[in-house]
Amino acid sequence: MSDHNKETFQQAEIPQKEDQEISIEDELFGKLILNKNFQHFEGKFKTDDGEINLYLDVDPNAPETWTKTLAAYKKVFSEYDKWDKAMLAFVAKELTGYANDWKDDDEEQDGTPPITEKDFAQRINLCEFSINSKGNFSGFYDDDDMFWGHTVLVEGSLANGFDRAYIAG
Repeated sequence: MSDHNKETFQQAEIPQKEDQEISIEDELFGKLILNKNFQHFEGKFKTDDGEINLYLDVDPNAPETWTKTLAAYKKVFSEYDKWDKAMLAFVAKELTGYANDWKDDDEEQDGTPPITEKDFAQRINLCEFSINSKGNFSGFYDDDDMFWGHTVLVEGSLANGFDRAYIAG
C-alpha cells in the first residue's frame, strides 16, 4: 500500500454526524464510499467485461481495519487477471456437474450438448467482490441462467486460497 493511502486512512476523521459521507480516493479503485449501515466501503473496479462492485468490509469506527482491508483488496486486484482465471477455474471445476444437472431438468434444453468446464467459465461473470481485513473474501458471479438466475459464489481467504463454490439466492 502506498504511503499516500496510509496517510489518507490515518488522517480520515470519523464524522460526528451520521449523514456525513466518508470517502477515500484510491489510485486503483477510484472513489470508495463508506456505507456505515453495512459496515463496508463501496466502489467499482473496471474490467474489459464491465464493472465489478467492490465491498471492503470494515469497522466504521476503526480506521486501522480500513488500511488492512484495502491492502487485501490490492493484493487481489493488482493481479486481477491471475485471480480471475484462478477463481473461474475453481468455480467451473466445482459447479459444472451441477450446471449439467440443472440443464437436464430444463425441457427447453433437451438435446443440447453438455456444459464443459471451459463453457461454464466463459459464461459466468464476476459482478461483486467483498473482502475483510483478515483477507477472507467472497466473489459473486452472474450465472448466465445456468442455475435459473441464482448467484454463483466462491469463498476463500488470501492465506488458504479457495474454500468452496456454491449456488445461492
